[in-house]
Amino acid sequence: EKQGENDEAVRLKNASEIKSLANTLKNFEGMRDGLKATHLVERKREMEARFQKWVDADPERKAKWGHILSDIAAAYKAPNRQAILARLFLGPVPILAAYRLPMEDLSPQRVEGMIAVISNILGQLDLDGQRAVLATAIRSNLSLPEDQRLEAFEGITADNLDEKVAELLPTALDRARIAQIANMSRDELSSSDKPLDKLAWRLLQVIPEVNRAYAEFGSRIGALRLELSEAMAAFRNQPEYPDANSTLRVTYGTVKGYSPRDAVEYLHYTTPRGVLEKNTGKKPFDAPEKQLELFRAKDWGRWGDPALNTLPLDFLSDTDITGGNSGSSIMNAKGEMIGLAFDGNYEAMTSDYQFMPEITRTINVDIRYVLWCTEKIDGMSRLIEEMDIVDD
Repeated sequence: EKQGENDEAVRLKNASEIKSLANTLKNFEGMRDGLKATHLVERKREMEARFQKWVDADPERKAKWGHILSDIAAAYKAPNRQAILARLFLGPVPILAAYRLPMEDLSPQRVEGMIAVISNILGQLDLDGQRAVLATAIRSNLSLPEDQRLEAFEGITADNLDEKVAELLPTALDRARIAQIANMSRDELSSSDKPLDKLAWRLLQVIPEVNRAYAEFGSRIGALRLELSEAMAAFRNQPEYPDANSTLRVTYGTVKGYSPRDAVEYLHYTTPRGVLEKNTGKKPFDAPEKQLELFRAKDWGRWGDPALNTLPLDFLSDTDITGGNSGSSIMNAKGEMIGLAFDGNYEAMTSDYQFMPEITRTINVDIRYVLWCTEKIDGMSRLIEEMDIVDD
């Protein structure tokens, strides 16, 4: 982001990745703030202490479940090398992904396709951007305890990181270089004297070992979670939610606002007035001029709400959603679509861990606003003519 402040071409190249990272950061910040505000971690620890005390109080329960919490804690302390390798070879900007191609038995067409994909991803970054991605992955390795670090990065320290990264990437990886890497034989790669080739070869040698360890971790944690689920059900002694993973599901609730803190109250809907008040002409508050003109003219067409005397834009509901729900239909009691879910409120980012009815809200776009945009902004009235619109 800093590199693009004075270079529009660099800013555009990095825009997609920066936006993705910003969204992730916002989610993590909301999660952190929510965990602190609700004291969820402390309450979970207290609940685990009560659970362990309950288990230990009965010899049969202790023999069956007494090991679960300590085994889970031990499993998560294992080396986290897989995450570092994923950043380099499989992450959002896989700086070394091309090096995996010589190791796999792929058709020429498949290799060409992968070269195009990798080139497109890395082509969005200039040299400094690619170096920054590589440095971030190496920095993750340095953050591990010394006995858990990947040996392939031996000799790279926090003090010489920038210098070493510059040696590894003297020039940006372009399509020609990526194609060359992808078509190298194993012997050519193992005997190359290029610093990045050497690093990649050393890392490739540990991938099978790390993958095995990661698979063992997943298997172990999966088994422990099943045991924990069984034990917790007995501990709570009340009906459990069914496992809805990988199934179609429906959540239900009501349209309502909320109060995130003392003396602050959020209504259940937003209107064009808020867009006009927030508009600065600069991102992220740079609404299209055509939209602003129509808002100022209060041109709602058939989509305005007579009771509100304005056009509803978004509304809140106390429904339970999670990642991947963006675009889910919101229906009223008659099964009529009234909106689309697209986000959750900042204060309840922790709802995946604990649903809090008083503050957890889904943010939905009102379908009348969608139809207004379709007609007034996009000029697609013919699409609306094909729909069955219910006017209450």
